[in-house]
Amino acid sequence: KGHPYEALRIAHEYNLSIVPVIDEQNIYIGSITKDELLKYITETSGIDNPGGIIVLELSARGYSLMEIARICENEEVTIISTQLFNNRFTGKLEITLKTNRNNLRSVVSSFERHNYVVKEVFGDQSLEEDVMTRYKILMNYINL
Repeated sequence: KGHPYEALRIAHEYNLSIVPVIDEQNIYIGSITKDELLKYITETSGIDNPGGIIVLELSARGYSLMEIARICENEEVTIISTQLFNNRFTGKLEITLKTNRNNLRSVVSSFERHNYVVKEVFGDQSLEEDVMTRYKILMNYINL
């Protein structure tokens, strides 16, 4: 009896679209497809919940999930799921945080105050970006 993550790892490692499922006596009992595994991951990881995403970049020595969670909680942001990626090219960790809120300006500012590198943010645009976008649209309209 294995975890779906293990089935996903096997599917990826051996480039399989279907992973056979066996019981404790190594008897074939069925199969699971990549699509079924993807659906499972999406439904159980919170990816399908509304909310924004923050990607932090830091050294392995600076990684503390407890501190990251505390910063989020202080800004009334709940972490729905996390994913850790070891970037071999930079030697840094990239921590992806799926949150319950789209407006992430306050928590991004808090991370920056605590000297975290905020690599990417996906959610509502900041007010400055929104004003700049509207300004560009207006200038394009005037230039017609």
